[in-house]
Amino acid sequence: MSVAEKIGYLRGLAEGLDLEHTAETKEEKLILALIDAVEELADQVAECGEHNKALTAQIEDLAESVDVVETLVLDGIADEDETFDEYEIECPTCGEMLIINEDALDSGVISCPSCETKFEIDLGFDHDEDID
Repeated sequence: MSVAEKIGYLRGLAEGLDLEHTAETKEEKLILALIDAVEELADQVAECGEHNKALTAQIEDLAESVDVVETLVLDGIADEDETFDEYEIECPTCGEMLIINEDALDSGVISCPSCETKFEIDLGFDHDEDID
């Protein structure tokens, strides 16, 4: 039995005793006041349940939005990582394989950490130009 049904049952008992019209004792008045208070509380609980459903729906919508934003951000980070270029070249003096990044490539001068020889890299084109 739901709360609303229980309150209806209590209200019916009170009507059966004709308390609403003949309540003379303090106890009868107390019973009527308690039934009214419980009825009002049940209405407020039902209203809170409706608000809860609406808030739950909003939270689910926000969670979906956060998931979309998270995916976009993580994809953006992954895209940034993919654009970081490193190149492997061989030192002409000692033969050590070196990994250089675009900044070192742009400078055109590489220093080998093994033999400390500095050497130039000439790719035959301006590195800043777009290559198709």
